[in-house]
Amino acid sequence: MRKAYMPVGPGFGHLLYSLARSVKAKTVVEFGTSFGISTIFLASAIRDNGEGKVITTEFDPDKAERAKRNLTAAGLDEWVEFRVGDALKTLSNPPREIDIIFLDGAKELYLDVLKLLEPHLRPLGIIASDNTDHDGMEAFLDYVRNPGNGYTSSAILTAGGHRPRGHEITIRNRLREPEKPRETSSWYHTNDRPHDSSDCIGDVRFTSAHGCNKRTCPD
Repeated sequence: MRKAYMPVGPGFGHLLYSLARSVKAKTVVEFGTSFGISTIFLASAIRDNGEGKVITTEFDPDKAERAKRNLTAAGLDEWVEFRVGDALKTLSNPPREIDIIFLDGAKELYLDVLKLLEPHLRPLGIIASDNTDHDGMEAFLDYVRNPGNGYTSSAILTAGGHRPRGHEITIRNRLREPEKPRETSSWYHTNDRPHDSSDCIGDVRFTSAHGCNKRTCPD
């Protein structure tokens, strides 16, 4: 299967393009370049966004060279950074902030690659995963579908070949900001007697526990 040509279908390719455009992606990391078809969709979005890079990694050097030629022929090579080798090594120094992660390499590595990259995936960033209807995807799908891990995830199908193809679209939830402590204050009468919640404040008349019933608290 190493030499098999397994491009994304047009439907999913256009979805990748649309996702990258909709979030104005500047940094996309792709696991599994293959011959560069999906990379073309993603690099087209980066180009149309006006700036950025697709960082794509491929284990097979022959496929990587073919992908480079395809991207050059498409006039998109300047928008792509190619890395060749084991993805857990080539992506060990990821960009500071990632807008989209596209997983389309060895299925047994999806979860490992995601955990390597997720500290850099921005809030509301997207993970698009191909072929998630294949065997061996249970651990990965359980992880991204568990809200406790900070994601909202849905399975989708696109037409392709003899049967629909399964994918997963996952959004990283917005990180919650720590709650600010509520400010508390104690009101004291000028003669150090405590007021209750209905005390005189400023020049507004309240009825207080100590009997203040004028428009201003007495001295």
